Amino acid sequence: MRLAKRHLAALSRYGAPRITLRVALCLTLGAALPAMQPARAADTPESPAARVAGLWCGEGLLASYRLELAQQAQEVSGKIHRRERSWPITGHLEGARLTTEETPVGSLVLERQGEREGAVLRLVGGKGPVALAAGTRFTAAKGGDCTRADKT
Repeated sequence: MRLAKRHLAALSRYGAPRITLRVALCLTLGAALPAMQPARAADTPESPAARVAGLWCGEGLLASYRLELAQQAQEVSGKIHRRERSWPITGHLEGARLTTEETPVGSLVLERQGEREGAVLRLVGGKGPVALAAGTRFTAAKGGDCTRADKT
């Protein structure tokens, strides 16, 4: 309150328009608020990245797709395969969510769900033709191959 009164006195000394103590208090508090705010997300460490490295097999509308991923902390790289064609893929993990860069088949937003053997990468968004299959999933390959017998 004292600081607000000092600001009010300083403003009137320099010919500022007449303002009330309430306005001076708001101005004083407004200047102090940024220092009182909690740390932004960029100032806090990211949550640990989910493990997504390995071979992932598409199901349903994505049955002809495979994801071959390598991971280094939050950075992911690899290939997306469809039948005999493949495209490089890169992306970034934030917790359990993997967002990929644009490829000829679009960009993907995948979310890892489950633990170890039952883990899946669910397609939750993106752009392009593959992203139209939102809601479908990739399952972790069993035995290092995406065969029909592996999909249960």
